[in-house]
Amino acid sequence: MREISHWHQLFQELGEWRRKEEVLWAQRAKANFLKDGDCNTRWFHACASMRKTTNAISKLERADGTMVEDIHEFEQIITEYYSKLVSSFGVRDLEQVLQAVPVKVAQAMNELLCAPYSEA
Repeated sequence: MREISHWHQLFQELGEWRRKEEVLWAQRAKANFLKDGDCNTRWFHACASMRKTTNAISKLERADGTMVEDIHEFEQIITEYYSKLVSSFGVRDLEQVLQAVPVKVAQAMNELLCAPYSEA
């Protein structure tokens, strides 16, 4: 009897691992066919590989409109793009910007926080 329960447990674990594998391939291939019960692994490998090829970046466009296909120039273009994206060009009217920021610390609280420290 003990041996039967051991085999039963092994079959349950095997089924669980098969379900995990199916989920893995469904996520990798992003295919809806897996939920219909198709276990054609070769087909899913082909879909996943095709998706990887499709999502690969083969060329980038510079700010001046020219196209670059050299992977070594990609780093420079990407760095320039994100440097410009996150850099500040300065604020002309700081008061207008500050008016849009909600006040979280009342004047009395600020005075208390800015007071010199003393042990009570």
